[in-house]
Amino acid sequence: MSPGVALDRGRSDHDTPLTAADAERHVFVVCDGEACRHAGSNGLLGLLRGHRPGFGQHHDVRISASRCIGRCTMAPAMVQDGRILGWVSLRRLRVELMRLGLMRKAA
Repeated sequence: MSPGVALDRGRSDHDTPLTAADAERHVFVVCDGEACRHAGSNGLLGLLRGHRPGFGQHHDVRISASRCIGRCTMAPAMVQDGRILGWVSLRRLRVELMRLGLMRKAA
């Protein structure tokens, strides 16, 4: 294989475009329980849903709310790709989205 040719599942980067099955999946579940709602979980959910069109075609992003995830002392809490995050601020969520390649740094 020649250097500089990126492969994805055996295909070169200039072959057919990626399909939905090839997309990188991320799942976000924001707690919507009373403690989390009072701590700002609606803002987190709003940021995720409002930014959805910017996630791009190479990402399969699932966003939902849950009545309570049982982490009231860590409010607002959410689950990101199976990992529980507590005390999530809008700033922290933006940083996580940038780390995952789902959001670009604001100019």
